[in-house]
Amino acid sequence: MRITDNGPYFRNSLPERKRILSEILYLHLERTLSESLPFASGYCVFFLFENGYGSQLIDEAEYEIKPKQLHILYPGQFHGLKIRSSASVHLLLISKYLMSYVEDILGYSEELFRKNPVIQLSKVGFGQVLIEFKNIRDEIKDMNGEREIMFSRLKILALLINKEASKVMPFDITVYLNPILKEFKDLVYSHYRTERQVKFYARKLGITPNYLNVLVRKHFGITATSFIYKEVINEIKRQLLTSKKRIPEIVMEMRFSDLSTFSTFFKVHAGCSPRAFIAKMKEKRDII
Repeated sequence: MRITDNGPYFRNSLPERKRILSEILYLHLERTLSESLPFASGYCVFFLFENGYGSQLIDEAEYEIKPKQLHILYPGQFHGLKIRSSASVHLLLISKYLMSYVEDILGYSEELFRKNPVIQLSKVGFGQVLIEFKNIRDEIKDMNGEREIMFSRLKILALLINKEASKVMPFDITVYLNPILKEFKDLVYSHYRTERQVKFYARKLGITPNYLNVLVRKHFGITATSFIYKEVINEIKRQLLTSKKRIPEIVMEMRFSDLSTFSTFFKVHAGCSPRAFIAKMKEKRDII
């Protein structure tokens, strides 16, 4: 296996360049062995498969890998990768900060990409996206790089993804979200570890819990509480599968009062106990 990565970008002071180091990373992987990639916590990951066949597990769904595919993973999603033949994979790992800029350009919501994380690119579309991956790689390598150039590259990449996604994706009503719902989503992603009551988010938004529930149900088809709990469960699953923490440590970190409460919560919303979930995922795919 050969991996190539590159360092910071932007012409800035040394402290600023060090800060930017964690914002974006390009990797090129060439694999002939069947193995799993480690989870990249906190990043949005774009997998561009130049060639190769296999499968990728994203959360609990398995997707076939084919040449000229783009796979998109959001922070908090866990995954395992198995490749049956020699593959060339280009990856971009983008921080939440930079992803917030990209999301403003993407014509499809995070919710839709989570449900449809794989885009089969056209021959022309793949070539265009690959060029932008490499342009971003080169900009990362340039220690005298300009911020505006990098943001322009990301904008072009987002527009190209939109163009290809429009050929296969359903119309996405959530792109036109009420601004309150967009703020609600951001608040949940920031506070779900410690705040699970709808009234907390309603108070932050300056609306009643009932009105927040009406908005969430109208646009997402679930209650506000379910939306919050979904993020909690996703984080617990991620930690169970990708961290070396013991279950009692996860209980404390996720602010549950005790192991029994934690186990009951998980079983109700995931359909099995934490240990049964780990066993099931090990059996389905050896990603631990």
